[in-house]
Amino acid sequence: MGVQIPLLPSPLPFGAVVLRRRPHAPPRRRESRSEGRIERMVSGTTVLEYTGIRVRDLERSRRFYTTGLGLVAGRTGRMAAGGVWLELADPESHAVLELNFYPDQPPYREGDELDHLGFRVHDLDGTIRRLTDLGARLRIPAFREGGDRLAFLSDPNGVWVELSEPVASDEPPTSQVVE
Repeated sequence: MGVQIPLLPSPLPFGAVVLRRRPHAPPRRRESRSEGRIERMVSGTTVLEYTGIRVRDLERSRRFYTTGLGLVAGRTGRMAAGGVWLELADPESHAVLELNFYPDQPPYREGDELDHLGFRVHDLDGTIRRLTDLGARLRIPAFREGGDRLAFLSDPNGVWVELSEPVASDEPPTSQVVE
């Protein structure tokens, strides 16, 4: 049984909300991040986990960022909404760039490449309240998927932000990791 997620009005030109979660995988920061970052997350600090960008050609973009800039390809998967994601990591800083490809969506306009910023948080509800008090707009209310509670907001400039809080769950994911 998947999570029912309402599509809300979107400032994005393709008009769809993209949701995906890796099924029953430990949080990415535990796989590739430094122990110092893990300790800060455990202490309740919000952590910028990755940046997701939209791409027109997934393979061409993968080559550009791996061959051209030295990032290392990681996990890939299919989103519940039909798109495909691919993680690329910087081997030195461990920063993650997520490439998001939406084959069934109309082409986007130049300048619309930033898809969303993904943050891992300790207190999802408190973070939502704090950010909405600071001018964020709740786009997709909190919901559970697999081992995470997720919510999507847009910042005061319209940039989409994914908030993710790890929780225990037996619920099957709506997105699948492709090995």
